[in-house]
Amino acid sequence: MIFGGTPACALRPDYCHGCRAAALLIPTTAHAAPAAAPGETITLPVRDAHGRLPIDDEDRTGYERTAFKHWVDADRDGCSTRTEVLLDEAVVAPEQGARCAL
Repeated sequence: MIFGGTPACALRPDYCHGCRAAALLIPTTAHAAPAAAPGETITLPVRDAHGRLPIDDEDRTGYERTAFKHWVDADRDGCSTRTEVLLDEAVVAPEQGARCAL
């Protein structure tokens, strides 16, 4: 952000994180990076690197939720961390049953 020709970072240090993040998205050159061999290092702008990330369909083969036993009830209110996050971040609040079951 610029205020009267001065970057916001100079005026408000709490704005610096946003300026730095925005700077990462500004292309530094107009070139396509060459394909890299496995293990080879290449340098390219963040925007280009993001555009090269592969996107695949979700595959849940072999996934079993019961294999993840790390969900704890840290505040001892009867709901595991997983359940509390689901409740807190739900767009539409789910019905909550006995023992915090959703």
